[in-house]
Amino acid sequence: MAKISRSTGGVSIWVVLLLLVLVILVAGFALTYRRWEGQAPQVAFDHDFKALGRTPALHLKVEDPGNGLRQVIIRLKQKDQDIVLADESFDRAGAEKSKVYDVGKLIAEKSKVQEGPATLSVSATDYAFRNFFGGNRNELSKDFAFDIYPPRLEVLSGQHYINQGGSECVLYRVSDDTEVSGVQVGPHFFPGFPANLPDKNVRFSLFAFAYDLPADTPVKVVARDAAGNEAEARPWQKVFPHFLKSCRTRRGSRIRGIWSRRSWRSTVSCAGRITTPLRSCPWSRRRSFYGMTRSCS
Repeated sequence: MAKISRSTGGVSIWVVLLLLVLVILVAGFALTYRRWEGQAPQVAFDHDFKALGRTPALHLKVEDPGNGLRQVIIRLKQKDQDIVLADESFDRAGAEKSKVYDVGKLIAEKSKVQEGPATLSVSATDYAFRNFFGGNRNELSKDFAFDIYPPRLEVLSGQHYINQGGSECVLYRVSDDTEVSGVQVGPHFFPGFPANLPDKNVRFSLFAFAYDLPADTPVKVVARDAAGNEAEARPWQKVFPHFLKSCRTRRGSRIRGIWSRRSWRSTVSCAGRITTPLRSCPWSRRRSFYGMTRSCS
């Protein structure tokens, strides 16, 4: 009976120890269960691409809404080059949950771009306890080509006489690799379209010269390829400006007139409400208006 009692006492000790271990494990898991999540960091470029230029506009966003980022590595491989564009580690869990990298700027600063195929690879890990406490990992690889030469561009139309506030048309030829082309006038862009000629690369663009732009604003024909390389040409132009003159009437209202030296389709506005064709005004009013004399009425 004594042997049975010692055996029973021995089994009881092991059971107690096992229960203590189970309680510790359950408590530890309850305190750290968020760290065991299995979602890898999200890695994405801001747009899809097949080609990049010498100074591309490209951004990369890396984020981990769970435990936060542990490390991000960005590499560029081309021919015999294997360049680390970024290698960033974060000190503690949850310190950095989202990070945006200007990959175009990193490429321009750290690599010697060459024409031809290349590969961008991204590796990101988080602070999860998965994979033997190494964290979840996400890897992204993108194959593309560097295109560092702009498309060819030739203006075909000759002289362009433009009224300020009017429109004009330009004819030009681009190379096969052109994706977008047109005319840039100040902040305004006017796209080009095929001219339906035997030469499929000939295009035209109908553009406007805004009335509120300075008369010396340049007109530029531009062509852009898929990599963002841009060619620019300046057609010959002559702009006929409009003029704005104003004076006071006897009643104190302001009369404004906007007209072109080449056109009689001008108007006279009184206090911004009454608009009268200038050609219908008596000649005395026209002379008074043009000459900025004492009265406009």
